[in-house]
Amino acid sequence: MVTEKELIEFDLLRKVGSRWKYRYSIGAKYLFASSKESAVEQATQAFRKARPVSFLTRDERYEKANQEEIRLSDVRWKHLSLDDLYALLNRMNGDKTTLQDASSREFTGNGGRRTSAAVAAQGSP
Repeated sequence: MVTEKELIEFDLLRKVGSRWKYRYSIGAKYLFASSKESAVEQATQAFRKARPVSFLTRDERYEKANQEEIRLSDVRWKHLSLDDLYALLNRMNGDKTTLQDASSREFTGNGGRRTSAAVAAQGSP
């Protein structure tokens, strides 16, 4: 028998406010249950149906995602030297600053707005 704590650790069960959510299978979206008991029962069924290999704890999921991100970054940027990466980052920061400066001129001062500056504001993070 699997415990409630294990179901939470395997990301099959989650409490949201005063309600409980469960997954009907590993990696599926969450569904709300009518009661905590129902959520635990549904999550337990998902646990029984799943292959043991597919269970990852929170730390294991984090480490797997971290390694995948490192692998993808290596594939994407390995052709550039560290100096080239810094130059690219600085150039992108300049673009971001330009967009943010444009958004600061969005309001005309007499209650109106400039459309191009408003559009630039949408593009800046």
